[in-house]
Parts: sequence; structure tokens; C-alpha cells
Amino acid sequence: TWKRMASDVSLYLAESGLTGAEYVCNNSCTSSYTPDWKEAIAHRLLLDASPSTTSTSNPVRVISMYNPQSHALTCSKKTKGSLGQHFQLLDAGTDSLQPDFNATLESLYQMEWVGVTDLYHSSLCLLHYQANQTMPEECDCRNHIEKDQQLGYYVEYRSKRRTPEALPANVLKELDAHTNIDRKVFAEAMRLLLARLRRVEEISGIPLLQCIDWYNLWRDTNYVTDLWTDGPHSLFVETVT
Repeated sequence: TWKRMASDVSLYLAESGLTGAEYVCNNSCTSSYTPDWKEAIAHRLLLDASPSTTSTSNPVRVISMYNPQSHALTCSKKTKGSLGQHFQLLDAGTDSLQPDFNATLESLYQMEWVGVTDLYHSSLCLLHYQANQTMPEECDCRNHIEKDQQLGYYVEYRSKRRTPEALPANVLKELDAHTNIDRKVFAEAMRLLLARLRRVEEISGIPLLQCIDWYNLWRDTNYVTDLWTDGPHSLFVETVT
């Protein structure tokens, strides 16, 4: 829509360029450009399952649904020959639909600061402390603030928020298979953020974790079982008494 274009012109132009690249590469998300998001996802998954989209005759993936975050962290680290994180050159062997998990974590650990949109305000508080060794009063959980007083919060204005429950089980299973590395990386990034916030609490004496809306965080991310329930480092750990 015109409203969406005007809200972020540079983003719209970038998306238009990628859409054009998809068309040129014969690798569109959906040929019909259906407004039905569930149909578009199903069609994209169907294309991914087609041999023609994985053969060397069509080696370029544009806006791939396969582990996009992990790919962005590792794309062509050795050869430096990729066209960018939105393009995956499969025939040359420089990029992978399933990036190496350890290589992805190596890139993650090299970052001086890690934040996640699900904890946008807390992430900015950590960034502020790491940069200045001070903490804004808005970050102190002892000071009650409204949402519009936070250092920042994430709003997705390009599309309507969806819930996993709206998709059939078979589609969710396929999406999980497409993001098996990304889910592990997200879980590790979240643990890093929470651990660093806890460390800042210990150093500064300022409470930062208690004002996190833990229920909303769980509601929005519980589909990432690597974070909440699977494994010894999950946030929910059963104890035997």
C-alpha cells in the first residue's frame, strides 16, 4: 500500500529489488502473489520440495526460508564470494541451506553485543551499559514506566501478526525443518542476553530481569523448544525434590 511505502521508502525499495531478483532467478516466493499468507507459505514449501529448485540448473536462492539468520551470520565466510545474505549460491558450494551450527555460534560469540527483538527494551539497556557503563533510569525495574517510555520497542508494521496455531501441523513441521539451525541459534542468543543482563545486575545492583514480562515472552517464543524445554540449558528445568 502507499501508506506502507511512505512509512519506510528505503525498505520498500530494497524489497522491490529482491522481488525483482527473485523473478530474474526464477525463484519467487509464490508465482501467484496471493494475499493469503497461509497459501503463500504452503506454496513456498512446495517449491522447496521440487527438484528443480535444488538442482544446479537453478543455483540461486533469494529470500530463502532455510535458516535465514544462520545464513546471514555465516554466508561465504571462507570465500567471501556471496552476493549477500539474501542470495545463496548452492552450486559452487559456498553457501549451505543448513549452515554449520558451530560456525554460526562462533560468529554469534564474536559479537560484542547481542540483542533480540522479543526483549527489545532490555537489549537496549544492555547496549547502553556496555557502551557507557551507566544505566538509564528507564531500565531500573524499581521505576515503573509505560511502554512509550521505554528505550525502544519493536513494532511490526509491514504485516499482521500471526500465530503458529493458525497453521496445520504438517506445515509447522516443514517450517521447523527449514529453521532447525536458526531455532538453536535464537535460543543461544536469548540465553546470552539473559546471562549478560544478570551479570550487569550483579555488578550494578540494578534489577533488570524482574520487570520482563515472562509470560508474554514464553507465549511468543514457546515454539522454540530449544529455549524452553529441550536440553540441559533450557529455561524450564525440572527439579526432583
